[in-house]
This record gives sequence, structure tokens and C-alpha cells, in this order.
Amino acid sequence: MIQQKALNFNSKLGGSKESSTDWLENFKNRHGIRQLSIVGEKLSSDIEAGNSFIAELQDLIVKEKLTADQIYNCDETGLYWRALPTKTLAAENEAVAPGRKR
Repeated sequence: MIQQKALNFNSKLGGSKESSTDWLENFKNRHGIRQLSIVGEKLSSDIEAGNSFIAELQDLIVKEKLTADQIYNCDETGLYWRALPTKTLAAENEAVAPGRKR
């Protein structure tokens, strides 16, 4: 996604149409960004925050008098909300990337 945005800006600025991944790798190396695998289930999901969001959303629906057609239907998208990521980018001083419980 970052590379696609860079190509978009480059074409708008009149640059060449060539694509290179070297700049992204150099940026990550320069700033100590590396890829880690997410392991374990150290972190718990915030159940209370989820429940308060549901209550706030229900209040908003009633307050704004929204119909079912006005609410975005997420099952029509290609999002996999249950598929948690297995890898993440981390700074070089971070040893592990803890996972979350489902």
C-alpha cells in the first residue's frame, strides 16, 4: 500500500513510471524497523470497551433514527475481522510482539 501511494505521488509529480522496493527497505533499515512474528496470547482483548462501544452504537442508532439500510453491512466486504495478523513491524529495541486472546 505504501509503495502504491508512492507511485501515485511520483506520477503526479511527473516522475518515472518505474517501481523500486529499495527505498522502502532502506527506510526500514535506517529507522531500525523489522518484521516480527506475533506469538502467544499475552494480551487480552478489552471486553468492557467492546461492550461500551456496542451500547454507544445502539444509543447513536436510536438518537439519529437510523434505519438498517443506513448502517454499513460489514459481511459484504472482504475483511476478515476474526483473522488476527501473524506478523507485525517493530522497532529494533522490541524483542517480541505479544499476541492477543481471541
